[in-house]
Amino acid sequence: MFTSFVEASAQGLKRLDHLGHRWLWSLPDAFRVQCCSVKVGTIPGAYAEVKSAGCKDAKSGVTVLPEMFTGKSQDARYIRVYQGISPLVSFCNTTIKMSPYISPEGVESGVISLASKWRGFGATKNLVIFGASYCDIGYSRSMHPDKDNPMGVEFPGTTYAEEGTPNWVGHLITPPLNKGKERLVYCNAIGGARADGVKWQVLNRFLPNAGTKPKWAPWSADDTLFCTWVGINDCACGGDFNDSMLLIFEAQQELYDAGARNFMLVDVPPMECCPRAVDKNDTHESSLIQKSWNTLLAKNVHSFASSHKDVTALIFSSHATFTRVLDDPTAHGFQEEDVDKEAGAIWVDSMHPTTKMHEIIANDIAALLESVPPAGGSASADS
Repeated sequence: MFTSFVEASAQGLKRLDHLGHRWLWSLPDAFRVQCCSVKVGTIPGAYAEVKSAGCKDAKSGVTVLPEMFTGKSQDARYIRVYQGISPLVSFCNTTIKMSPYISPEGVESGVISLASKWRGFGATKNLVIFGASYCDIGYSRSMHPDKDNPMGVEFPGTTYAEEGTPNWVGHLITPPLNKGKERLVYCNAIGGARADGVKWQVLNRFLPNAGTKPKWAPWSADDTLFCTWVGINDCACGGDFNDSMLLIFEAQQELYDAGARNFMLVDVPPMECCPRAVDKNDTHESSLIQKSWNTLLAKNVHSFASSHKDVTALIFSSHATFTRVLDDPTAHGFQEEDVDKEAGAIWVDSMHPTTKMHEIIANDIAALLESVPPAGGSASADS
């Protein structure tokens, strides 16, 4: 499960560089902290939380800079770091375990920026979704989402998982992941979409309809999360990914102009591992293509957050989730033969995940969202 803390330990120093940021990474066991310094640049909304170790002889002198970081010298085992824009996190005489899971492609789920309109996942009442087949629930605007029909279509919608089963969207808004919270879904995703399709969805499906905030869709900046998951079809078709990113973030700008302030972008999974790629024996080329996409996506999310100081921007790494499952399928309730098996327990066909895999995705998304504190550190009444 994804968490948002790092564990500090005086066991040496191991460095992992990621997109120009410096992460320190290790796997500590029992340890004694001698000195720990945390320094982060001027990142709006970022902070660190130091928790008591509760273990014998654990001592630390914790220095936290700048003031936006909260923490104090005490016996410390867990130092929770909520990342902001361009973080530089350094530790003196320590090693740490970064969590959530860091994928081999170097992109991780996490917080890129945190701003005042994020009131916590518990206060999020609306999910607005753009993307392709992994998100599509068959919504055609024929009915509006409401309390009795939160997706606007009869649950679980028409998905690309097994017939009559939910994808991650349905799993996320139902027990146990919804934790009793009622959320409405405005899903604009269409199977087969690419970056230009996402922009079309924003301009032609969302903005003229729910985007106008009619009586049936009274969303607001602080109770709505806008999620975009696209790229699989772009990677399959090739082309200039810079052009694709331009379209995606032009779409995010349109949403921002309409009042959106909370954004989650999702990278592409390791499609070199899906049955279609394995059968074609193009796993290496596919891996390089997806790495390029995911790196560009992360770069553009950081840029978008940097130029929009009032947004909360999150990245969810589907690549990390799939990699974790495919590397150790038995730990997640699958068999080894399911890893690249079409019509198996992981893949319903040559490239689409089963509802069980979608459930794991939804669990990881929920864990990420729940790990992000309300901006300012105080929960809203709905949290």
